[in-house]
Amino acid sequence: MVMREATAMLSQLRLHAHRPVYTEEFEAPFLAATREFYTREAADFIAYNSSPEFLQKAESRIREEARRVEEYLDPETTAPLRALMEDVWLGQHFKTLVYNPNSGCTHLFQADKIADLARMHRLFSSVPGALEEVRQVMKDSITKYGEAIVRDPEKTRDPVTFVQNFLALKAKFDQIVVRAFAESKEAFGALVAAFENVLNKDTRAARFLSLYLDDLFRKSMRGLSEAEAEQKLDEVLVLFRYLRDKDIFEALYKQ
Repeated sequence: MVMREATAMLSQLRLHAHRPVYTEEFEAPFLAATREFYTREAADFIAYNSSPEFLQKAESRIREEARRVEEYLDPETTAPLRALMEDVWLGQHFKTLVYNPNSGCTHLFQADKIADLARMHRLFSSVPGALEEVRQVMKDSITKYGEAIVRDPEKTRDPVTFVQNFLALKAKFDQIVVRAFAESKEAFGALVAAFENVLNKDTRAARFLSLYLDDLFRKSMRGLSEAEAEQKLDEVLVLFRYLRDKDIFEALYKQ
């Protein structure tokens, strides 16, 4: 309380040009010292810790400084201190965090690290350009996994295996977008673009989808409830919508 009262007194005083004493005599030096301290700490921490560990530390430090303002400082310090902390911990390091070869986004997507991706998405939401990098890595990851399916003879030996592998890939990244990225419109857009790209690269996709759909109606949906059958059909239709040349699909299916 004493510290809060002292800073409140400073904020009420005026200098020669009607500028608050609090701002010139306390806030400016405080912010400069804070930037210097956390710049050094963040640089040291990122050198020896994983991306998820760094983001946990960043989140903790940002919260600590927010509480410090509430308890001791003038409320007007909240915005500049928050901006400073986000710049020092996130703005200066987000590319290193995203592209860390051992613990960055590629690893987090591969390992389905929902909590870590959610923290990254939450913290990066106020950092210009950061989420664009995350979405680009997601697109690259989907493309890489999709191309691996297409190149694998075991996964392309029949239409059912091919389509089921793509459905599993779609389900994996749907969960990431919904649970980690808060159903972000931009994240869904990146997901759609990636699947459109990889499915339209391979001329077999339309043929395999038509054969898979035929198999569903002839065999796979026997014994399923109406709800289960509709779910299976909806899943395939999602992949169908990614095809740019739907006429090929229709022609193949009619055969």
